Amino acid sequence: MAIDLLDIAQFVRSKMFILVYGKDFYRVNKKIKEIVNSYDKSKLIALDEQQDYLNIIKGEFTQESIFKEDKIILLDNLLKSIQQEKNLKLNKKPQKVIVIAKEEKVLKKDLSFFEKNGKVFNFEPLKKPELISWIKEEVKSRKGEIEKDAIDLLADFTGNDLWLVSNEIDKLISYKKGVIEKKDVALLTRPKIEGDIFKAIDFLASKKRKEALDLFYRHIEKGDHILYLITMIAYQFRNLIIVKMSKGKESKELGMHPFVFYKSFQQAKRFTESDLKLIYDKIIETEELIKTGKADPETAFDMLITSIS
Repeated sequence: MAIDLLDIAQFVRSKMFILVYGKDFYRVNKKIKEIVNSYDKSKLIALDEQQDYLNIIKGEFTQESIFKEDKIILLDNLLKSIQQEKNLKLNKKPQKVIVIAKEEKVLKKDLSFFEKNGKVFNFEPLKKPELISWIKEEVKSRKGEIEKDAIDLLADFTGNDLWLVSNEIDKLISYKKGVIEKKDVALLTRPKIEGDIFKAIDFLASKKRKEALDLFYRHIEKGDHILYLITMIAYQFRNLIIVKMSKGKESKELGMHPFVFYKSFQQAKRFTESDLKLIYDKIIETEELIKTGKADPETAFDMLITSIS
């Protein structure tokens, strides 16, 4: 007979079950830390895939003398594995145990169990409006200040990778003692997708449309919205125009990250100034058509890439 949560429930006296799950690993881990810190961490038994966890479970769950005092068991992505373990006879003596399950995906059976017998915290990747609110609150909690336009740009640059966003917030607060402005984000933050945008524009300049589209669609398949990609493309073509018209100015004078300036300088050589302005106008037009619902996002995006290459 496989061990499952219903078996565990029979010998847990406190009946404290906590499920923390979702694909937003930053907030999942933060919540786990918050929960564990609210108890005595010396009583924590953390089980993960790197350990011989099934034998540990057997030992902890089947001995007569276990858990003479409260214990916290953290199951790190192990619910499915535990359920598959065969012929494990549990000690039915009630014990004081807090079971915390940390998962990316959860079976309906497990979710139902936690909803009925404990607490459930679900953290899925934030959408942009939620991300903007999150950034605002995080900056405030770290004793910083940031302008609305700066928040919007930071969200565009980082996407919903909260590990990256958190690091960038720390960097910006350390750099700027006053209110963080849009120009500060542009100067200090390198977009998560930046490397691929540079690569895609190199493809477009070389008339390699298929390679550029393949690169973009890998991001779309991973969850990046088409409007986010268009924002990043617009950002880079705007940089190309600035560098093309800079007449020898350096990155610091333009308020541009040195790496971004270098890549932009190299790419700007492959376009005329008039071509860059036409492309930029087309990007903005496509963005507006999608935002207003006048064009299908994928069709409009494909047409945009075709027009550039």
